[in-house]
Amino acid sequence: MTGTAAFLGASGDLIAGGGMTSASAEASGASGFAPFAAVGGSSLRHETGSHVNVRGMNLAVGFSREVMRGDDRILFGPIVEYGRGSYDSYLDNGTHGEGNTHYVGGGLFLKQEQKGGVFYEGSLRLGRMSTDYEADLPVGGITRRASYDTDANYIGAHLGLGHTTTAASGTERELYLRYFYTHQNGASATLSTGDRYDFHAVDSHRVRTGARWTIPQGSGALILGTSLQYEFKGDAGATYHTGGFSYDTASPSLKGLSGSLELGYRANLSKNATADLSVEGWAGKQRGVTFKAGFDWRF
Repeated sequence: MTGTAAFLGASGDLIAGGGMTSASAEASGASGFAPFAAVGGSSLRHETGSHVNVRGMNLAVGFSREVMRGDDRILFGPIVEYGRGSYDSYLDNGTHGEGNTHYVGGGLFLKQEQKGGVFYEGSLRLGRMSTDYEADLPVGGITRRASYDTDANYIGAHLGLGHTTTAASGTERELYLRYFYTHQNGASATLSTGDRYDFHAVDSHRVRTGARWTIPQGSGALILGTSLQYEFKGDAGATYHTGGFSYDTASPSLKGLSGSLELGYRANLSKNATADLSVEGWAGKQRGVTFKAGFDWRF
């Protein structure tokens, strides 16, 4: 369950990052709701006491609308999100499990931008995640292939604040602080061996702070960024039922500190379309690479 919780967290990052950026650019000057999209991908290793490798793609699409209130600019709109990935989990006892996961959900976002560059933002999402798992497990003194499928509802939210400034050279700097919350309901699964797992609900409380620079380069712009994030919880426990007995399993956890460096480019595809493309390298509790792309088009 730690792998799926981390995968849902990547969706929150995509909406707060590339999604909000695309929504802001697309809504500028539009007379009504304007479409936007952001897509992300990742290949990350999460140290959980054991460890889990997660690979996948996340997609967020929606409509944004701009409303002016004096000098303040307010953005809001609906979001639909989808993700699909795979994972490999490795326990300290040598057990290797693997599986696939996907989710679909929807929600709303809101952002307020003030004249002096200060901004506030938030989002709320609800959805459902499906996961399958296979592993060679020791059962009755022999190793047997076991598998299961689970479905669980989830809720995700984020709150953020920051400040954006633009230098005389045109370089834009954004400083931000964001809090992410994800709750994934518990689920029960009966293995193909007849044994049963009751997976506990997983709650993630994560804070991320960082800076991002957009530096004009010819007809486009260079993107540089850095961030630190700390996960305060992310524990995933379970109860295993076999032979009339019940056992609590070890609880892997996402808790810990990670840092990232980002490199990207904003390209003007045409008079009415732009794309932000970036790659981010991670170290610490989560290690690996993520990429994201945001698209704006005006009709």
